Amino acid sequence: MADNEVAIQALTAAIATNEAARDKLQQVITRKRVRMEDVEEERAMVAEINREIADWRNLLAELRAAAIVVSAPTTDEINTVVKLQRQIQAAAVEDATVQATLDLLKQGITAAGTLRKKVQPT
Repeated sequence: MADNEVAIQALTAAIATNEAARDKLQQVITRKRVRMEDVEEERAMVAEINREIADWRNLLAELRAAAIVVSAPTTDEINTVVKLQRQIQAAAVEDATVQATLDLLKQGITAAGTLRKKVQPT
């Protein structure tokens, strides 16, 4: 297992542990509030844990980003994209042809209607 993977697992475990501790502290705060006791110390502890969790999550995101390997596309990937691009272009030409035909038909129908009105007596 790579060092990066071990670090990711360790940070994930640490975050989960601190989240559990924070949840327990929240329970303590709730109980103390019911008894109308001071909860400032517990609130400070929760705030500190929240800061640690946030820092660890940032570090975890950085570690995960560092694990991403970027490589040049393969010949097959390039050929697939080129093929798709040609299919898209062909579809665009086909769409343009269909639209031009529809426009021409519409003009013909409009012209025929106009001509009919001129020819027919009212």
